[in-house]
Amino acid sequence: MALQMIDGIEAQIAPLDKELRAYAHRQAGCKALMAHYGIGPLVAVTILAELGDCTRFSSSRLAVRYAGMDITVHQSDQRRAPGHLSRQGPPALRWALFEAAQSACRQGRPGP
Repeated sequence: MALQMIDGIEAQIAPLDKELRAYAHRQAGCKALMAHYGIGPLVAVTILAELGDCTRFSSSRLAVRYAGMDITVHQSDQRRAPGHLSRQGPPALRWALFEAAQSACRQGRPGP
């Protein structure tokens, strides 16, 4: 019964998946993102949707901070706690960046 439910959901998702992939191949920002190793059409659409216009960031450091991928450090007097991700930005953006990194790791090194 559960497998039938999964098949039904996949049938509903298929047209949306096809439309998003077609959009990624038409949109200039997605094409530029897909040129990077590990980023496919769906991840490119997610990054573009969540990050928006990149020209609003004056440096890459601000884009990293917006995504919540920056390292926070709590320091009190002479003690310093180990850093962790701030996770202050959109969760879908962090998910897409993580998936791109995982994909790049699975595929191995890019060709010469």
